[in-house]
Amino acid sequence: MQGEEEATAYTAGDARTYTAVAVSSAGQEVLALDAGGTISVFDAAGKTVSRRLDGKGRSRGRAIVVLPAGGTAVVACGPRIVRVDLTTGASPDLPDQDSPHGPFVAVGISADAKRVVAADLEGGVWLWSPGTEGPPRRLGAHGADVTGVAVHPAGALAATASRDHTIRVWDLETGRERLYFSLTDEGAGVTFSADGTNLAAVDRISTMVWRVDALIPGAGDPFLALSLARNERGIVVQSALPMAAHAYSAILPGDRVLSIEGQAIGSDGNVQIDLAGKKAGDPVTVEVQSEGAAAPRQVQVPLFAPSSTARPVQEWTQLDLTPRACVFDPDGRTLWTLGEGDRMDRYVLGEVGRRHIALNGASAELVAPAPGGRVLVSGRIGPLLLDSATQSAVPFGLPGSRLASIAGTAERVWLLTDDGLLCSVPSGKEAPDAEASFQVGALAMAVVSKGDAGVVALADHRLVLWRVVP
Repeated sequence: MQGEEEATAYTAGDARTYTAVAVSSAGQEVLALDAGGTISVFDAAGKTVSRRLDGKGRSRGRAIVVLPAGGTAVVACGPRIVRVDLTTGASPDLPDQDSPHGPFVAVGISADAKRVVAADLEGGVWLWSPGTEGPPRRLGAHGADVTGVAVHPAGALAATASRDHTIRVWDLETGRERLYFSLTDEGAGVTFSADGTNLAAVDRISTMVWRVDALIPGAGDPFLALSLARNERGIVVQSALPMAAHAYSAILPGDRVLSIEGQAIGSDGNVQIDLAGKKAGDPVTVEVQSEGAAAPRQVQVPLFAPSSTARPVQEWTQLDLTPRACVFDPDGRTLWTLGEGDRMDRYVLGEVGRRHIALNGASAELVAPAPGGRVLVSGRIGPLLLDSATQSAVPFGLPGSRLASIAGTAERVWLLTDDGLLCSVPSGKEAPDAEASFQVGALAMAVVSKGDAGVVALADHRLVLWRVVP
């Protein structure tokens, strides 16, 4: 038919999802950016991948353009725009991975305000020690978005929840990951009780509580967090396990595994590789080859420790709502979970059942304990103060304001608006007192148990520690 043009198909040989494409200035190459930040370079004539530029250090790829002079592309990845050398794959604009760069989407603080833990957009987890001269420390990273951060009141431990299907517990004394729990679904929230006895977490189908003194690392040998399969090409990668998505981003679905630590993978699919002497976190060299690639490549990835087998002291499953946040009441026995829509659940440790509470159109997004055994929730219609005994909810604080974060203690409630206004409501009052304005958008907040200090994560990538002046 006149006017029709034939479409050209480019074959990548894997199931990765591409988010943007560009053509080189000379028209000889097609560049495809995937969600992990890796750039696949296709030969325009051969229609196959000629090389891949590792996306390590980049993620959330959204857009790509090639500069007119050629040799360099500009890529939008998450909150950053960076240059990429199309020969080496280097990104000179990326910050040092050992330096925090924000923005931070979740924060936690110890009871004495001497330790702050924050998670960035890339899943990285960072530790600050306010008042000391030491630089922030990178504790590690999740394989996907972090959905919650909690610091143990004593300041020795922190816990993080992530959409990579894990809860991780960090030792803040050593700066190392102590253990992790594999979840059935995406982690949605995590919290310590005020007395430090219990750790609670929710994924999309379960609510779980562990005794902190029973948290033990998983036993067994470290392993490669890869799902492998056999086909006509040999042993190929199906995917990295969710927890390893960032760390293993240079290994692609469909890659054939040729060797591990120099030990060849035979055509019979033997993968009994000797990793004696290796421990969790140690790098392992994996040789892989993408379908259609001219030559194999070697990638270094870390080993993972087995998941902790510590059993929850209590677990509720087959929930009627999908949890997305959890918080302990100051009594340490009552746990509140917030679900999608207009529902909350109230759990009491030692009791089998749970109590459902309707929020009557609030579309709640945040939950925090409030003085007097009440609960503060925030949603579409602003903050609501919920009386758990009568299940009545009344508007509270800042009607119509959209809140970035809320926190509660035995003496007062703290409200942080998304435009950076920090307010407090002392016990017995119904209207807030403006405490500070940060003059920039706010993302997250954590408050110490006494309620006289906290930390705020701002949209300009800063963390601000604040204290109440008597």
